[in-house]
Amino acid sequence: MKKQLHLLKENDDKKAFAVIEALSRENPDRIEVVLLQEARNTIPAWKSKTYLLRSKDEQSQTGASELVVIGYDQLVDLIFEADTVVAW
Repeated sequence: MKKQLHLLKENDDKKAFAVIEALSRENPDRIEVVLLQEARNTIPAWKSKTYLLRSKDEQSQTGASELVVIGYDQLVDLIFEADTVVAW
């Protein structure tokens, strides 16, 4: 399976959550998720690596310990490293 990056914008998108969880069960090392906008308050139920996009105005961001806080530069890197990018 190719590497997939999922950009999750909503914290109540049940279809996105179901797809990410299913893909994560099958290939957790090939799926990565970035939480942005309203989804930044989401607590992931999937096993794949999950990032929290820090807004431009924030100096630091606290979140669940399993989240990796990134900035826009790192987001661009993740997009170009992925074989497929899915925006939800």
